[in-house]
Amino acid sequence: MAPTVCSIALLPNLWKLPVAVVKVAYIREGSLAVSTPDNSLYLLEVDGDGEWRRKAKIGDYDDRQSSAADVISGIAFSRRYGVLVLMTSGNIDIWNMADGRRTITHLTLPEVQRYTAIAAVNTQGREEDSIVVSGLGKDQRADLFRINEEVNKFLEK
Repeated sequence: MAPTVCSIALLPNLWKLPVAVVKVAYIREGSLAVSTPDNSLYLLEVDGDGEWRRKAKIGDYDDRQSSAADVISGIAFSRRYGVLVLMTSGNIDIWNMADGRRTITHLTLPEVQRYTAIAAVNTQGREEDSIVVSGLGKDQRADLFRINEEVNKFLEK
């Protein structure tokens, strides 16, 4: 079974969301993690009336905390780790949804100039088989990388 992909272009037509959305990660039915144009991260949930509401502001990645060039390039939900936030620099913030803790790790792949997306691949309905990231090289070639067990050690810190 392939991972579910949700086109952001379809979201405004299907749902009225309480914030402008740049990136979206499906957590479970009625629950999304979204990034906004101001580089913030929110948890949205559907209320009893079927309306999307902001449940929490998970993170704030504005210019005071990071380089203006380092923006959220991808978000994904992992059953194993929580919400994964990939920055263009290669930083991955792991937000534990149970206790609100954030762990930061950094990918250092010499051939990658800018990281562009992250996904948790789940084919059996259990813990994901792997985490994948995409990156753009100095030669403008796009590559997809499967995060192996060595990198998973950093994610589990």
